[in-house]
Amino acid sequence: MSKKKKLQNYLKLVAEVCSLAEYFTKKISSQLQTSHHMLDLQERLLIGLALKMYHAFESLVEDAKRESAEAIHHLKTLVESFIYLYWAGEKRGDNKKARIVLAKAYNEKVKFFKSNPDYPDQKSYLQDWESVIKELTKGIEDEWKKKLKNKKILELAKEAKMESYYHRVYRLACESAHVTDLVEYMPLPSAFTITLDRPKTSISWSHVALYYGLHIMCDLLHECSEFYRLQLDQKISNIRTRI
Repeated sequence: MSKKKKLQNYLKLVAEVCSLAEYFTKKISSQLQTSHHMLDLQERLLIGLALKMYHAFESLVEDAKRESAEAIHHLKTLVESFIYLYWAGEKRGDNKKARIVLAKAYNEKVKFFKSNPDYPDQKSYLQDWESVIKELTKGIEDEWKKKLKNKKILELAKEAKMESYYHRVYRLACESAHVTDLVEYMPLPSAFTITLDRPKTSISWSHVALYYGLHIMCDLLHECSEFYRLQLDQKISNIRTRI
């Protein structure tokens, strides 16, 4: 099978996954409207992470269509968000973990403003974000400062039993961000013409991004199906088999 044909086959599966995601959002929205269920912090966080994953997947697909190796950047976002989602959603109704994930996200804002004292209204922004973190971590201050504040993504992956995701997919997706793929861009010593053409490996990276991206989206849809009792495991399993 040619590389371009393989890419087209992946894109057909992408269309099915996106169609199923749209169906999921309609079914979940219908459930919420019928029950007048107010979303707690955990649900809001998990839905937020799921939506972030979906849009990262869309961006991954757009890059892959152009046979761009940069599709792998979005895979990093996809798998990191999924590790957070799996860790925070492991136990239904666990708002403590949701608070921790949000506090970790806001703590990155604090780091930014602390590192940029000349930023416009820096003090005001810094105080606002620190205040939000203080509110989120109320009652777990010691645990937050000693254990959770600086917990790395690998540690969360281990706790969520997703260590294989980290080592197999996250590390792979970090290659371009950490210039591990630099050699693919370097011209040979005998190259007397420099062009702006993509490396010959670009389409292969597109395949890798789509392959793992599709598997992660299937895992996400499975988690959504379980969480909201949508009973769509067979459809998801069929797509996964064809991937």
